[in-house]
Amino acid sequence: PRNNREGASQYARPIRYSDALGEEESASLLEAAGWALFIVNQTDAAVAAHRQALEIRQRLDDPLGVGKNLRHLAYITWIRGNAHEAHELGMQAVATLEQLEPGRELAMALSTLGQLAMLAHRNAESRAWSERALALGRSLNDAEVTAHALNNLGGADRQPNTDDLHQRAVRVLAPPPRRGGEGLRVHGGEHPRVGLEPGRADQAEGSEAAAEPRRDPAARGDVGA
Repeated sequence: PRNNREGASQYARPIRYSDALGEEESASLLEAAGWALFIVNQTDAAVAAHRQALEIRQRLDDPLGVGKNLRHLAYITWIRGNAHEAHELGMQAVATLEQLEPGRELAMALSTLGQLAMLAHRNAESRAWSERALALGRSLNDAEVTAHALNNLGGADRQPNTDDLHQRAVRVLAPPPRRGGEGLRVHGGEHPRVGLEPGRADQAEGSEAAAEPRRDPAARGDVGA
């Protein structure tokens, strides 16, 4: 969409001047830029921005920020076609975030590993990661994490009740119907369709970008989130 492309351009423009900012501001700018660039399929630039942000978070001894960037890099790396590296980045994200009090970022990192395993048809592994994410998401009363994990389970189960799991995930996030029209269509977070092949970023439009990234990256606490 045009607005996303313009947003990515606006974020990308000041990156070259980010060294003039404090490290915390620079990292936040790079994270927001990385996600905006990913939305418009500029994956090379998105990876570069997140890796710069990751280096800053490591220097700042900020494990939450480190884990967050590793999680985003895991998903983008899968989209770019390197499933093995994506899995390794996801594992690093979980290992980093497990050092902290359990929270939303750990839940999303667990669910991301579940998603990557599901897309690779490692269904038992996907269920194990996703069930951990689901339990933590419910304990945090986090609807987005819960929906994301349920979508993983729906994809990994591949049994007659798969559609029911997907519908439960949609209901978690669905707003009440609006008078005179349908409620908003809701997607379960960062979820490409099952069967999407690594490296096909063109197929991912309307999946991960359909939920979290369509919101203003600067407005979310979790893109600088």
